[in-house]
Amino acid sequence: MTTSTLHDGLQAKLTETFEASLVTIEDYSHLHAGHAQNTGHHLKITIVSPQFEGKNGLERHRMAHAALKVEMQSLIHALELVLKSPSET
Repeated sequence: MTTSTLHDGLQAKLTETFEASLVTIEDYSHLHAGHAQNTGHHLKITIVSPQFEGKNGLERHRMAHAALKVEMQSLIHALELVLKSPSET
């Protein structure tokens, strides 16, 4: 799977799943090229969603990890999440 295909798929999935007003994906995989255990993408994903309103950080991360369960098993090696409600932006 190409990087742009992965990003487009994740963007669409996360926007729909979380009714997100913003989803950004930054790929830092190139910084890990040549590492012995570089087995997937290194991503930073920012999501702004009304579904995060009233949820603490742990609850938000659990929601995001549940949405990305399949991708975390094979495509994503490292993931940094920034999860905000609209009132926090």
